[in-house]
Amino acid sequence: EEYTPDPLLAKALDLIMILHADHEQNASTSTVRLAGSSDANPFAAVASGIAALWGPAHGGANEAVSEEYTPDPLLAKALDLIMILHADHEQNASTSTVRLAGSSDANPFAAVASGIAALWGPAHGGANEAVIRMLIDINESGKTLQDFVNRAKDKNDSFRLMGFGHRVYKNYDPRAKLVREICHKLLNDMETSGEQKKLLETAMALEKVALEDEYFVERNLYPNVDFYSGIIFLAMGIPMNMFTVIFAMARTIGWISQWSEMMEDKEAKIGRPRQLYNGAIDLDYVPIDKR
Repeated sequence: EEYTPDPLLAKALDLIMILHADHEQNASTSTVRLAGSSDANPFAAVASGIAALWGPAHGGANEAVSEEYTPDPLLAKALDLIMILHADHEQNASTSTVRLAGSSDANPFAAVASGIAALWGPAHGGANEAVIRMLIDINESGKTLQDFVNRAKDKNDSFRLMGFGHRVYKNYDPRAKLVREICHKLLNDMETSGEQKKLLETAMALEKVALEDEYFVERNLYPNVDFYSGIIFLAMGIPMNMFTVIFAMARTIGWISQWSEMMEDKEAKIGRPRQLYNGAIDLDYVPIDKR
């Protein structure tokens, strides 16, 4: 949904950003200049600055005056589980992109950036966000859940339920089994209200249909990890535009591991996927001015 920020909050944040843009040769700025003096690329130089800024005596100075925060153990466990389950997962679109980019001897920052670009696609990293948007559409449509289930069964209808089935797992996504357990525990222990409660209720009703309806059972269209992770993020109050960001945080571990494995292979060469041309063979060249 469209978001309009509070003008005063926006002004306050804008002012803070301006005042913190630069400030002499402090620890982090000097670190960036020192790293950059070695001809390190700007990504590496900035990373060194972030490391220096992370120290409580520098960037953490304002944190010292904030109140102590103790996370909910169940929420922490749920997020930890999601991070672990999303760390690596075969040669998916983003991981293959990282390996292909890295095979050209691009530095790991550039390779990871290419992975993030691939992950950003709604068909990949945006899958759990698509689940929540689907639930919103169902609730706002004024129609029953069964209407959407019937549409999903209709082969002549382009509509499909998001978060069900998986290209790799033809039976049941083993990751979903783990995350489903903590998802239900989370929903049982949390108090929700308003739109969030309605969305979570719709999600649980949809899960029940998928686990019991013969159409879904026969086709092994069980709820997958994207279905449950989206619900968990919703229950946590995480904005939808941050779903893919959290996915990327977790998957970076896998990307770097894959990149490292490839770079340690002495026989590794630049990637060159094979492409078979099946178009026309004999074509006469037509000058541009005559086309």
